[in-house]
Amino acid sequence: MTAEIFGLIVTGIAIFLGFLQWRKSHKRDQGDLTVSAIFQSKGEGGIAIFVRLRNKGRHPVYVERIDLRLKSGTRLPYKTSHGFDLGKPIEVTETEPKDVLFALSLYMKDIVEPTQIKHIEIQDTLGNVYKYPKWLRSRYAFQKQVKSEWTPEMQEYWKLRLNGENDKTC
Repeated sequence: MTAEIFGLIVTGIAIFLGFLQWRKSHKRDQGDLTVSAIFQSKGEGGIAIFVRLRNKGRHPVYVERIDLRLKSGTRLPYKTSHGFDLGKPIEVTETEPKDVLFALSLYMKDIVEPTQIKHIEIQDTLGNVYKYPKWLRSRYAFQKQVKSEWTPEMQEYWKLRLNGENDKTC
């Protein structure tokens, strides 16, 4: 009797471990995107958010939409530095991450200050949605990073540009 119970327990554990291994390898076969972002107050692109897309799966992921989501719920679609949208989907392969620069000067009419940004949303051609920051704790860390770099002088310069005044002091 005890040998039968022991055999059932070992069988159950083996089935459970087999399921975990299958799930891990099955997920690896699909495309899985990881998103990270850094706020840049100074740099080549001016005031911007640098977004890195990295694929953890074997198959490529095709990104068709990248949006900034504000705390008010407004979505701001990605535009290149020349004001164009994505056009065609971006292919993100396992070996080659893609970098996207959100130049915030293109969104000045919609964003009063960068601390209004809640997260970045990415959608692939299969309809999967990825967010950064994904977790509440990460969201606080992202907001903290933006607030630490966003100075009152930058806010004043931002307001001058919003009002159409041409001041090149910053």
